[in-house]
Amino acid sequence: ALERWELSYLPSASVLKFLRWNRDALRRSPRDASSTLLALADPLTDYDGDGKGDKVALAGARAEVAGFSGAFAERRVVVGKQATEALLRGARGNDIVHLACHG
Repeated sequence: ALERWELSYLPSASVLKFLRWNRDALRRSPRDASSTLLALADPLTDYDGDGKGDKVALAGARAEVAGFSGAFAERRVVVGKQATEALLRGARGNDIVHLACHG
């Protein structure tokens, strides 16, 4: 079913400055401005089940999402412990799903 979706990947948010779109262009685009966004940022990386993150927190990921999510009239931004795999699996119905996390 992955063939039905357009996927884009950036190794770092710093790459965005080299792309041809910007926040103003996103706000002007009727398709994107009316799109629904689900953004998951800086999820808890508790791989060993001890309740603590196993990787360093990503404060920049939270700032990244905060920086662009306001361009969407309909958005859901979920960070930290609440940014779960279950939310990602239930992401149907969102036009754009943005993951700001460890690779």
